[in-house]
Amino acid sequence: MVGFTGSPSHPHWLSPEDAIALLTSAKPSGDVIPEMKQVEITDFLERIEEIQPALENFAIEHSELLLQSHRRVRQITKEGKIRVKP
Repeated sequence: MVGFTGSPSHPHWLSPEDAIALLTSAKPSGDVIPEMKQVEITDFLERIEEIQPALENFAIEHSELLLQSHRRVRQITKEGKIRVKP
């Protein structure tokens, strides 16, 4: 799980535990009009390239952890080699 607070140009990256805690404890306080939702989503998508390198690094780190986990399982079970790509 990955998450941040602040803007894409100055993100404050959260730990996986903090991101999960925020997500699971979020309570709706109301709804916004569809036009406002669209503006917010469009603005974020237009700025996503600002956090793209960090997201790619998170993906690479996660894929490495997954690969290590699979290698341990394969070693224990004596199965063949595998490749994990982000």
